[in-house]
Amino acid sequence: MGATTPQRAVSGSALAVGADAGEALLSLDDLTSLQRLTSFTAHEVRNPLAAMRAMVQLALATDDDDRRQELLRKVIYSIDDLSQFLTELVSLAGVQESMLVRLDVRPVIVEVMRLFAVQADLLNVRMTMRVPEGLPPVWGNAPLLRHAIMNLVKNSMEAMPRGGALTIAVKHLSDRNSVCIAIRDTGAGIPEERRTRLFTGVPDGRRGAGIGLPFVHHVITQVHRGTLRFESRVGVGTTFYLELLPATAPLAPGRPG
Repeated sequence: MGATTPQRAVSGSALAVGADAGEALLSLDDLTSLQRLTSFTAHEVRNPLAAMRAMVQLALATDDDDRRQELLRKVIYSIDDLSQFLTELVSLAGVQESMLVRLDVRPVIVEVMRLFAVQADLLNVRMTMRVPEGLPPVWGNAPLLRHAIMNLVKNSMEAMPRGGALTIAVKHLSDRNSVCIAIRDTGAGIPEERRTRLFTGVPDGRRGAGIGLPFVHHVITQVHRGTLRFESRVGVGTTFYLELLPATAPLAPGRPG
């Protein structure tokens, strides 16, 4: 069963910020998004802080050295997760200024495969890369594109705690004038009730949902001016499709680059 996430149109009334007509306008939609993001950030930060406080209290109270070490390791992991979340949040706010260049996607995907090799081995996940020769370059930003793909691969890994298969395949879709990166897993699939909120950044109660998918959506659809969609079947797996502009012609006016 598939699902496609269309880009949201910018609409709504505008509120002037400051007295000068030349200053920026903030739309009601922007205010709503800001309120949602603020609530979401507070939720994502407060929960791990509370958990870390509880673990430190337990570590201080126990006389078992092994137990103390285990609790402190969990605190470190939680700090790393929170740091990653904040890094992504800052990136999400700043990606509009990123530059696009002619980019070969193969080295980007090779690096992602390398970074996840150890985790895949530990989880018994078989990783496969299918990138044919002769692909056209795309208009892209290597660090942002790599980070977006890493987020999707991380989600796929988490969906296969007992092992499985993950494939990253690239095709040139000449009829759609795009280069498509497909990230396919054999994991648990995405429940129907989560699909409409997948890219919104609205907390859905799922542990570790984070800002990752909203970040991916923004990087692909807004920065790279591409498309992002997915197909998922519960109990079978999920495939994300990232379609990027081939760099076979100059970028149209108004596109980043």
